Amino acid sequence: VNNYWDITCSSNWLNLDRVDEHYHHVSVTFDHTTNNYSDYILSTVTPGSVTVNTTNSNYNISGADISGFTGFTKHGSGTVTVSSYNTFTGTTTYGGGSIAVAAIGNAGTASPVGKGAQYLNGGALEYTGGGESNDRGFTIGSNGGTVAVDGPGVTLTFNKSGMWTSGGNTFTKTGPGTLAF
Repeated sequence: VNNYWDITCSSNWLNLDRVDEHYHHVSVTFDHTTNNYSDYILSTVTPGSVTVNTTNSNYNISGADISGFTGFTKHGSGTVTVSSYNTFTGTTTYGGGSIAVAAIGNAGTASPVGKGAQYLNGGALEYTGGGESNDRGFTIGSNGGTVAVDGPGVTLTFNKSGMWTSGGNTFTKTGPGTLAF
């Protein structure tokens, strides 16, 4: 067993209670219970959905892209760091802990958070990059949401007005960097 995410090559997945290979359009859940875990995507994968549900542990996802109509959901208090540039078009849901990325990119372009909608609902976007300006919009759910700008002297700018909706829900900015709208 290794830490590769590939299609029908490595038996790295649990399917109910048996070791199995990954197949396209199958939902995947990362809920590793150790302190830290890394997953490297060998070639483009097209899962049915991606859920990272970690508490007191961290995940790293890198390599080739996650593609298709799938979404990406983060639950639990841990952090998932995503460095692959993904082309999936479903919603990225920040439901707990944080999704850490060094780039966000414009809406509709490949990025660590995919091409689709962004939904903050109890979790955080943790921006670790050197500064950027983009046209992404976010919806803030009833559990609120956070954007952390980790680098001192770094500015993260969302430059398209009217693209953030909160419905009166709580939004928090953390970190030493600047968040601009």
